[in-house]
Amino acid sequence: MRWLLLGFGVMLLIFLAGGILFMLESTVINPWVFFGIVVMVAAATGTVLHRAWEKITGTCKFYINYPLHLVVATILLSSAVLMTNYFPSDFSKFPEEKVIVEQKLRKTRYKTRRVSRRVYARGAPYYVYYLRITLPDGTPKEVYVKKTVYDKARTGDTATVSIGRGALSFLVFDQNSLKLLHPHVKSTSRSRCKFFGTSGRRTVTTQKTPSHQSH
Repeated sequence: MRWLLLGFGVMLLIFLAGGILFMLESTVINPWVFFGIVVMVAAATGTVLHRAWEKITGTCKFYINYPLHLVVATILLSSAVLMTNYFPSDFSKFPEEKVIVEQKLRKTRYKTRRVSRRVYARGAPYYVYYLRITLPDGTPKEVYVKKTVYDKARTGDTATVSIGRGALSFLVFDQNSLKLLHPHVKSTSRSRCKFFGTSGRRTVTTQKTPSHQSH
């Protein structure tokens, strides 16, 4: 029974750690200051609560129970604060703020391939796409975008994102709300050779600008 609880606990911590990384990408916060405060709280509570881990670890040794409490408490406290701030937020009511596209990033990820019943290996690679933007307060952020948005973006472009205060007053923004004000569209045109009468295709990148109606 103890090992079953340990396995469930480890899976829960991994899930929460992934959630922390996701929410950090959408929260305007200094991670060094944030985790510094969380670790200090976890360290302070560990001086008393490390004894409670004896039922799980089966030992009363301080150098085992205290580090375990430090890691678990840091993950639980971080996820509790970030989730409480992020998830109650109504992004539809947040104002749209202008941001600048500083860089386009393409990162390589790998699928998981099952080798045998208990053995998994790294599978085929695939790409994920990000835009590094600068928020109005000067904070740089990497925003995950679809490939269609990535292809239309250029360094220096202006975009908009929905930004507002979360439930705990930390700034959060909706990554799915990113919109390019002047997306670049690739168009293909045919050109005819002057001397040989053959035709070919040229790919031209144009900037799509909003139309203005005359009154």
